[in-house]
Amino acid sequence: MKAVLVGQSSLRTKQKSNGAHSDKDTAL
Repeated sequence: MKAVLVGQSSLRTKQKSNGAHSDKDTAL
């Protein structure tokens, strides 16, 4: 569960730099 929360935080940061890459993280 904690990993998911951390993933969301980093995901938002990645969205700003790479939107397509964030989609891959969401799939994981």
